[in-house]
This record gives sequence, structure tokens and C-alpha cells, in this order.
Amino acid sequence: MPPYLPSGSGCHLRFIEVFVPPRSPETKPPPCADAPDGRRTSSRGDADDERRDDSANHRVGSRNARNSTTMQRLHSLLRTRRYEELRDELVRAELAEELSEFHALNFHAILAMVEGSGFASDYLEMAEAVATSPHERAVLAETLAAYDLLRGNPSAAAERCLAALDHVCQTEGLWNNLLLALYRLGDVEALDATLRSFARLDDECTARLVKWLSTNPDLREIHTRPAFIELLNRHAAM
Repeated sequence: MPPYLPSGSGCHLRFIEVFVPPRSPETKPPPCADAPDGRRTSSRGDADDERRDDSANHRVGSRNARNSTTMQRLHSLLRTRRYEELRDELVRAELAEELSEFHALNFHAILAMVEGSGFASDYLEMAEAVATSPHERAVLAETLAAYDLLRGNPSAAAERCLAALDHVCQTEGLWNNLLLALYRLGDVEALDATLRSFARLDDECTARLVKWLSTNPDLREIHTRPAFIELLNRHAAM
């Protein structure tokens, strides 16, 4: 998608196919290598190696599970606006190394934003420096767009969301912020086009977006738009 500009700029909205990460083919372990002296490793050595590998995989899996649980807890505290608890949990998770550097910086930026601190831009700059994966860059775009909206710049927020949706990946947070930005810009044509494009998303994603749109008090006027009514009817028929 090209960067969004207000109506009359000559730009138009394009929509892309839903990003689906390619499924990696199942990889098999390589055949046993010869020992340095030319002998094959013994079956007992292979078994010991397998036990060590299983133990390492278990540790990695356990760490990933803890990290996922921590992220869910932090997002829950953020949604319910329990900011003091969020700060305490964030400090605990950092000390326990349950968060990546990027996610820790991103949560610090969000806390600074909701508290009106001037450090938000500093945390965002640091988060941008360490964001490497498509997921991290999409999350960063969500936070930056929210910051644009908070500072009263919906045009910049829409630009940012559209660029990330086109060049990084599609997330619900990006769609949410894009809709909110278009609504605040008053561009009903672009808003309707965005709502109609949700027909290309999978049913589960569409259901969550419809729920968010239906309960967001900032978007009440969208509920009367024909495109939203069509989306609501489609969701009800699922």
C-alpha cells in the first residue's frame, strides 16, 4: 500500500492479500558424522547426544512457554489499565529474562505514552534499533501509530499502518489503528474500503476485528456505515 494521504491528494487505497507466513518444511537431523579418528560414533554416544538434545529442547520450550505467559499477562494488565501492576510485572520479567530486549523497550514506551512521559520517543527509538523480525517491526509500527494518534496526527498514523501492512505483515493492531486514523481524518471512502477489505481476512481474525469495532466507544459512528453493517451480517452468518 502506498503511504496514506488525505483525500484530494490523488493517492488511492490498495489492499493486499493476507500475509500468511510460509510453513517451513520439516527438517530431519543430518546423518551421524564420523568421529575425528574415522570411526562412527557409538550407539551409546548417539543416545547420550539425543538425551542432551531433548534436554536442551525442553529448556527452550519451557522458556518460550514462560515468555508467552508473561506477554499475555502484560497485555492483560495494559488492556485493563492497571499501569502500576504493569510496571512492576515488567521489571520482574526483565530481571527474570522472560522478555526480549525489543518487547521490554516497547512496553516501556507504551507506559511512557499512557503516563505522558517525555521518554516515550527515546524508548521507541531504542526499540526501533533492536527490532529485527517482521513480527517485531509490525509491533513497533503499531506502537508508533498509537503514538501518532495520541499526539493528534492521524495522517502519520495511517501512513505508518499502511506501509507496515504492505511491506511487513498484517496484524490486528495495525488494522485497528488504521481504522481509527481514517475515522479521525474523516475519510469515509477510505474507511468503507478498509472495512470491505476485511472480507479477505480469515473468519477468526474478522470476528476479533468486528468485536473490537463493536465495543470501541471512539468508533460508534462507524456502526451506521453500510460497509460495517455488511461486515456485521457476514460475521453473524458464520
